[in-house]
Amino acid sequence: MEVSSSKFSESMQKILNEYGDDVLEVTRRLVKKAGNEARDRLKKVSPRRPKSSKHYADGWTAGNYTWSTLGAHVTVYNAKKPGLAHLLENGHANRKGGRTPAYVHIKPVEEEVTRTLEENVRRAIENV
Repeated sequence: MEVSSSKFSESMQKILNEYGDDVLEVTRRLVKKAGNEARDRLKKVSPRRPKSSKHYADGWTAGNYTWSTLGAHVTVYNAKKPGLAHLLENGHANRKGGRTPAYVHIKPVEEEVTRTLEENVRRAIENV
């Protein structure tokens, strides 16, 4: 059986487009899952004041999804107390001239979820 070069090129382009669409769909699904996982972990590990509500910890949400041909992006943020996340994560100056301690709780979750996401995307691409 003979195949002309133009037909071969068209067939190959179709296969590559389908593969790219499959990879993008898998990546989107995994990024959304990773965002939800990060949100849930942050709700568990966020610092809480004694005898107070969990207002800060309950404020974590995943949203602002960005999908493009280059990949997918999700933002995990605290909707109830947006400025507090930065202050707790990095510490800040207080009124008496000293500094408050940093309660590093976002960075470890980000690193772990990112590492897991990369592994899951690699495995999924191998299986596409």
